[in-house]
Amino acid sequence: METLHKEEKPTARKTETLPVLGMTCAACAARIEKNLKRQDGVFESNVNFATNRATVEYDADKLDYDALVGVIEDSGYTVPQISPEAQTPSTLTSEGVTSEPEDWEQKAHREEVRDLWRKLAVSVVFGLPVAVVGMTHLDFSGNHLIQFVLTSIVMAYSGNRFFTGAWAALRHRSADMNTLIALGTGAAYLFSVVSTFLPSLVTTALPNAQAGMSGMGAALSPPMAPVYYEAAVVIIALVLVGKLLEARARAKTGDAIRSLIGLQAKTARVLRNGQETDVLIAEVVVGDIVFVRPGEKIPVDGVILEGGSAVDESMLTGESLPVEKQKGDSVFGATLNKIGAFQFRVTKVGAETALSQIVKLVGDAQGRKAPIQRLADTISGIFVPIVLIIATLSFVIWFDFALPEARLTQALIAFVSVLIIACPCALGLATPTAIMVGTGKGAQRGILLKGGESLEIAEKIDAIILDKTGTITTGKPALTDLICAPGVTEENLLKWAASAEVASEHPLGEAIVREAKARNIALSPAQNFRSLTGRGLEATVERETVLIGNALLMKERDIETDSLKAEVERLSGEGKTPMFVARNRSLAGVIAVADTIKPEAKSTISRLKSMGIEVAMLTGDNRRTAEAVAKQVGIERVRAEVLPEHKAAEVETLKSQGKVVAMVGDGINDAPALAAADVGIAMGAGTDVAMEAADVTLMQSNLGGVVTAIQLSRATMKTIRQNLFFAFAYNLVGIPIAAGVLYPFFGITLSPMLASAAMALSSVSVLTNSLRLRNVRIGE
Repeated sequence: METLHKEEKPTARKTETLPVLGMTCAACAARIEKNLKRQDGVFESNVNFATNRATVEYDADKLDYDALVGVIEDSGYTVPQISPEAQTPSTLTSEGVTSEPEDWEQKAHREEVRDLWRKLAVSVVFGLPVAVVGMTHLDFSGNHLIQFVLTSIVMAYSGNRFFTGAWAALRHRSADMNTLIALGTGAAYLFSVVSTFLPSLVTTALPNAQAGMSGMGAALSPPMAPVYYEAAVVIIALVLVGKLLEARARAKTGDAIRSLIGLQAKTARVLRNGQETDVLIAEVVVGDIVFVRPGEKIPVDGVILEGGSAVDESMLTGESLPVEKQKGDSVFGATLNKIGAFQFRVTKVGAETALSQIVKLVGDAQGRKAPIQRLADTISGIFVPIVLIIATLSFVIWFDFALPEARLTQALIAFVSVLIIACPCALGLATPTAIMVGTGKGAQRGILLKGGESLEIAEKIDAIILDKTGTITTGKPALTDLICAPGVTEENLLKWAASAEVASEHPLGEAIVREAKARNIALSPAQNFRSLTGRGLEATVERETVLIGNALLMKERDIETDSLKAEVERLSGEGKTPMFVARNRSLAGVIAVADTIKPEAKSTISRLKSMGIEVAMLTGDNRRTAEAVAKQVGIERVRAEVLPEHKAAEVETLKSQGKVVAMVGDGINDAPALAAADVGIAMGAGTDVAMEAADVTLMQSNLGGVVTAIQLSRATMKTIRQNLFFAFAYNLVGIPIAAGVLYPFFGITLSPMLASAAMALSSVSVLTNSLRLRNVRIGE
């Protein structure tokens, strides 16, 4: 009996990136991630505190964009009302990246900074008198009542962000940085309120106990109860200073991409109804004819129809030298036309342009977490509950074992200090901020990395496989040698050969013609052109028969070649293709053509070796040519005559030896090997398939970019490790001191105000260290 199986409908997987506002620490990101993952239909969620983004992979048949927004807002955060297609550090829609200087992200940063400035100003204006009274021990009538009024204003306005954040976390049965600050300042404030209005409920601090409480409402005269208003206002002010510095620094981590976006032209001069008309970029369509004058930005991608120029493509490739462009060459939006005028036909607009794709790639990379971040995420998830336990234990221990007259004071100090000094922000910022700066710097240098994982693995590369054609070599045959027979000049030899080859479509012939034109040699018309399969060609030039071909053709026509036989063998040994040229039945000379080695190839390979990386070459070319090329660039390990489908197997062979392998290639036949490698590196002049399969794309075809990419990876990972060290060491040292472990031995305690200053500096130090990456020297 035949069993009928119902055809299963394929899952409609979709990935959405949503902007999220209101996050204050890594615990906020973890809470959103957790709530998103709980939804039926969500495969993966990744919330990045540093970039203010949530990336969600989900089943579009079960969820949609609005449903995801609802989950985030139910978690207590805000999703700005922008296009769902906003996938990058700037708004990327179907019209491409916005050219407006203020997109949603910049506006959000500006508003956050403004709000922090306002709250800080209020905390200083109303909190400064409280701090002065508390720290100078002034005692006058109505002292506590005035402090209560001023502190209440600071708590209600400047501190309200922490209390609302803590309440939102509590509603979702979690805790975060806001919880710690709200509990710390709230405990000091509520204790002070009770001391002010119900002093009989509070044990009055004796003078000898108060003497050690400078800055905490010390030196009050009995029967007045101690108050800690100044601790609450100073803590809030210092935390706000830290958050303000953090907000300003976080905004700078996206500067690299925003600077690229800012280069985009706003209008284009197109041909409409026979007239040149200036239109907005969003109105340009594929097929339009666009005119570009000297000094103007090229608005969109296209192919030149008429004219030519030198174009500055540094914003795409990182290469400072202008690139010569002529008819048939591609041009890219946001690059700068230097000297000439030309017109081109539009081939890509909006999100399909090279600029939009680069911004999207970098945005995706900045949104992905590196494996090294898992440790920080794991610790952040349990960090706040552990801190609450430590703070509570500190209170209990001090209350039980301190001197009776000082136990409440000491217990409260320890409790508040532990809560305030512990900050999960530094842990949450350590990895993503470094990745943001690193990938942004890479984009400015023409290096696109797909994410944190690529960065982390690239640092560990100890073996690199280089494809030959298009990677080590230019991938374009060029004339390399002219060897003349006695009585023949190089100019004449090249003129006869190029004139005969004009009608040829063979790549080797095209190389000869290009060289003649480059030398400004006037060619003569050729007649009676005839291709001789497997041997060469024949043509009549200046009424003389010209033959170009191999030794077999010369032998058939009884033309002596022994005089140049040694030269031919030498050229063949160098991996070049030698061709005899005969004129009027006499040998005129030998021309050699080869896929030339890139100028930077030898030095790049030498640098890779000096970095402790083994270099191998892989090619489908014949062994003799492959070994000749390898010898010239200093590669010992060569695999020649490898079929495309076997290239990936060669990668796996190296990986099986325990090596971290990178594959560098540019063709469709390299795609399987690029995907199989631990890190695939695609040359920018290669195919879209190769670049899609790769983890790293070099926008230039310069092999030196491989060294730069590895150097960038190593610098970024070094910065991440430094950041994590700062974050972990800060908490490992700070929390025990705040709890009072040094007091029994050295009489040292940590006031809550110093704890708040230290907490603010922890996040700022991590951000500042990440921003140092912008000045790291790479590629030198």
